[in-house]
Amino acid sequence: MNLPPDFELVGFFEVEPALRVPGAPWTYNGLTFESFRGNHVIRCHLEMDVGSVSVQWLEGGVSRADVALKWVRSVAIVRSGGAEALIVSGGVATPMYRWSLDYAPRSR
Repeated sequence: MNLPPDFELVGFFEVEPALRVPGAPWTYNGLTFESFRGNHVIRCHLEMDVGSVSVQWLEGGVSRADVALKWVRSVAIVRSGGAEALIVSGGVATPMYRWSLDYAPRSR
């Protein structure tokens, strides 16, 4: 699975990930990011060695979305107009898929 540099993922989620295997390289590891903005929680779990990504969004403790993607080929961070998006692409044959998590700009 292709993915952005470590610092871009940390910058997007604004938190260091929990590692499935501490000390192992991110490329061969499971990463779990848990990001908080107001009463919103985003949990993103990336399993690099098996090509899977799961994302959960909770608002005030209520589940709003729960997405699990398999056969992931690439993860990218795209910046445009002051906003950021996590783009997940994959598939095993035609049709391929492209999924996006648009995370609202930070308020500072």
